[in-house]
Amino acid sequence: MSWLNKLLGQKLGDVSRQGLPLSDLDRWLGEKSRDNQMEEDILKIYSQLVISATELNNDVAKLRSASPAESSPPRLLKASLAARDAFCQQMLLLSEKLRPPSDGRIDLAVDYHHRVVNHLSRTSLKFGRAQKYAAFIFPEEVKKINSDLAKLNLVLVDLEKVLEEKQNKLKRLQGLKEALSRFEEDLRKIAILKKEIAEDQAALAVLGDSRKRIAEEIEGFSSCEDGRKREGLKEALDSYRLELKQIEAEAAGLISPLSKALARMIKQDSIDRVTLQNRRVLELLSRSPQEFLNLEISSALQELEENIDLLGIKDKKKEKIVNHLSYLIDAKPLEALRLRHKMLQEKIAGMENRLREGSLETDRLEDELRDIGAQIDRRGGKLHLSGDVLAVLEERAAQEEDDLKTRFSELANIPLVID
Repeated sequence: MSWLNKLLGQKLGDVSRQGLPLSDLDRWLGEKSRDNQMEEDILKIYSQLVISATELNNDVAKLRSASPAESSPPRLLKASLAARDAFCQQMLLLSEKLRPPSDGRIDLAVDYHHRVVNHLSRTSLKFGRAQKYAAFIFPEEVKKINSDLAKLNLVLVDLEKVLEEKQNKLKRLQGLKEALSRFEEDLRKIAILKKEIAEDQAALAVLGDSRKRIAEEIEGFSSCEDGRKREGLKEALDSYRLELKQIEAEAAGLISPLSKALARMIKQDSIDRVTLQNRRVLELLSRSPQEFLNLEISSALQELEENIDLLGIKDKKKEKIVNHLSYLIDAKPLEALRLRHKMLQEKIAGMENRLREGSLETDRLEDELRDIGAQIDRRGGKLHLSGDVLAVLEERAAQEEDDLKTRFSELANIPLVID
């Protein structure tokens, strides 16, 4: 504790030049808050109050034992003696209240001062009349007591000044302690945040290395023989898929001239004017080449041809429809498209299966690459947010540091060293 003894002494020596380390500030504040000098100052005033109370008691005793002048008027004498007794009783009660605490703690002193001042104020209101009557017969004794009360009032004023000074000092010490607590809490948060940032940066570096390694593996798969075969398979598959769409478009074009007849045929069946055996196929013909190309449609076309006269279509239009139906039934262009469509579907399914089996490892790596990318985004976002929070905390801590140094210098007249 040699540093503290020097700091609290009259001559600060090297401590005055070097300042106080931040790590010792909390102990310093504790010692200053328990400053013995503060209690000694209060106890000194208590001793003065004891003296004043003793003098007051002595003078009250003199008043109580004083003999009135023989020439005193009887009525005045009677009133004055009664007033003297009341006045002396009030003074004795006040003397009891003046007994100070044995401890010089400031909280006890504040409470004591408040009680004494309030009692003295109430007493002065009560003994005013009695004091006046007693002074008629015992002027010197009452004058002496009034002098004692005046001295007592001065001592209480001195106590009030000391308490105000001590309270202000404690308030400043408490303010400095709270500022220290905020500063240390922000330093703790900064340390934790810096650690988290370092961990996130290290994790990002590891994730970046993993992403680079997996990307190189995927590139290696693409550049090897199997990879080149898969790329060729993908190109062929794209070509077959395009051909499949062309077949479906061609089939839709062949069915398009029949759209009006198909719609009326389905409507006639709905109102029970005809009973269709191939309604489902006819509905598919009217709306979806992708579906009707997977079915046998000859029976449906023949049923449409057999019932064409029931549809109420004008002769010229009906002739075109009949001719087109004959072409579709006899030449079977849709059947050829259906067979080609089925063959392509089977080929595409086989190629997709081969491509899927051959791409399992690549798919796994690509999934892993996407997952790593998502982790990098999350870590990067967190790191960015942490950086913003750290900047705010560091700026606030810098302001708190300046505030601490200023407050400490005002209290101790030496610099505070932030270690």
